[in-house]
Amino acid sequence: MTGLSRNSHISDTLRILRVFNMFELYNYMKLIFVKNLQSNFICKSIFNHLLLVRHKPRSLSFMREFQGICFKLELEPSYVIENIVSILADFKIKTLTVEDNETNKIIKECLLNNSDSLMREKINSVTYAGNIPIDNNI
Repeated sequence: MTGLSRNSHISDTLRILRVFNMFELYNYMKLIFVKNLQSNFICKSIFNHLLLVRHKPRSLSFMREFQGICFKLELEPSYVIENIVSILADFKIKTLTVEDNETNKIIKECLLNNSDSLMREKINSVTYAGNIPIDNNI
């Protein structure tokens, strides 16, 4: 669709297109789920109770995942819960911010003109990730 080779790094391209990668989307949707839990009194009560319960060290649970996200954000779970709307907005801004550099300018230009074969070659050379020859037919 964009003319990128299968050997391209796509992280900068995803940022420019304002798209989360799978890991970021996974964490973002967990935060959305917490926001939705907070809108229901019973769910909010259960969730707040589960925050206080000690979980087994190797258990896989939503609460451990949530605490892991809080740890990565370097925020206390209680703060995240109280400020979930602003946390979601900040997460989006931080995650989807595009660095203003020459590579990203080239990628933007090429994406705007991706039907031009010269632009496809240019974006592939900027995002190229390995020693495999670029296939211009992709």
